[in-house]
Amino acid sequence: MDNVLESELNQRIIDLTSENNSLKNEIVVLRGRIAELEKVSKMQSQFCNVVDLGLPSGTLWADRNIGASSPEECGEYFAWGEITTKDGEYSLEEYDYCNHPQTLPPSNDAATQNWNNEWCMPTKEQFDELLDCCLWTWTGKGYEVKSKTNGKSIVFPAAGRMWPTLGDVGQRGLYWSSTLYNGDSDFAWYLYFDSGHCGSNSGIRCDGFSVRAVQCRKG
Repeated sequence: MDNVLESELNQRIIDLTSENNSLKNEIVVLRGRIAELEKVSKMQSQFCNVVDLGLPSGTLWADRNIGASSPEECGEYFAWGEITTKDGEYSLEEYDYCNHPQTLPPSNDAATQNWNNEWCMPTKEQFDELLDCCLWTWTGKGYEVKSKTNGKSIVFPAAGRMWPTLGDVGQRGLYWSSTLYNGDSDFAWYLYFDSGHCGSNSGIRCDGFSVRAVQCRKG
């Protein structure tokens, strides 16, 4: 009996060792894929145009959404404070960011983490400045936002939102700011628009909205 038990234990050790080696190989492969994805994501910002709209604050805006390869594309959707997209539903049950800073830190800023340290999500004040200092014209697919001072413009696609899954594409735009709503840990400010209205609103942080970056830090 002892010999049988010893043989079984030895075989189990061999099996576990094999499984461990296999897992190590999988980890190496996954790390390589993650590194490649990070490299592609960081490089994406190099193809983004930086637009100076002549704003009083001097804020420079990206000409496209995070995850978009052109200004007209919708790009990707992020819950507030999360830096990756979700494969499943955007819901409270799937929401991972429980902190409530008044303004998102770089480590939880989707623009900074998906592009580089030169970029960050706009604050509510920066969105308000854009609303006040530019002319907003509905194009049928979103808004052209044109400077009142220098005539330069950017576009905001009506990319819809993820709650719990994708909806309202072509009808509404919802863009997260980095600003928490009045100290309430469950809500944050965002830019909202449809064909007849543009303004600031507050939304529950687990929703998946678009992200447009501003250039605010030098890496």
